[in-house]
Amino acid sequence: FPAPAEFSEYEKQVLQESVDECNAAEEYLGRYPRAVVGFFVNHKFCQILLSFAARYVKGLNEGKLLQDPEAEEFMEEITEELADLAKCAKHVHAGEVQTVEEKE
Repeated sequence: FPAPAEFSEYEKQVLQESVDECNAAEEYLGRYPRAVVGFFVNHKFCQILLSFAARYVKGLNEGKLLQDPEAEEFMEEITEELADLAKCAKHVHAGEVQTVEEKE
């Protein structure tokens, strides 16, 4: 990255908006216990990884590096894992996580 003095006014504005958004997110997340934030971050991270895996399998299949039956099997597994992840907070971790709104 160039030195801050080398940024145009528009670039400085965009950077400041990003800093402001990060500060707002940090303030919002600060309302929750650290364990709760970690819980949701971990689940979101898993969701992102599974989505990347699905795109990767699709690309391999489109490039003929993975046959249709194999790709379908992987996609079924990934889809099941995504569905399980969506249910996880509600069923597996029920009662473990209490949000700020629930406490009030």
